[in-house]
Amino acid sequence: RGLFRYVHELTRGRKPSETDKVLFDKVFCEGFAREFNGMPVAEFEKTLVKYLSKRNTEATAYLEQFINLVISGPPFDEKDEYLAMLKQLLVNYSSLQNGESIPKNNTIDESLNLTVSP
Repeated sequence: RGLFRYVHELTRGRKPSETDKVLFDKVFCEGFAREFNGMPVAEFEKTLVKYLSKRNTEATAYLEQFINLVISGPPFDEKDEYLAMLKQLLVNYSSLQNGESIPKNNTIDESLNLTVSP
């Protein structure tokens, strides 16, 4: 999944030239819309949470980048649902990083036993 890697590189501060960024954003956003259009949001969420579980210290910055890309990308059927899920994950990871607990109605799969390293 090239999009995950692209967002990871952006999160780490590796920025393409402005010309390349426009192209990369377009390619990855369109690819995201194509690849995940019709996929249940919960299935994608589970994949993303597993990805983030290996990158807990960067999770909030990663999610912020991901949200910005989805917002700027083309429309697709479940775009609003994906954005709502991404924003909820951002709230949850922010809470964890601040030492707070996640509300009972969270969207993170409890079986993953998420903890955030300081």
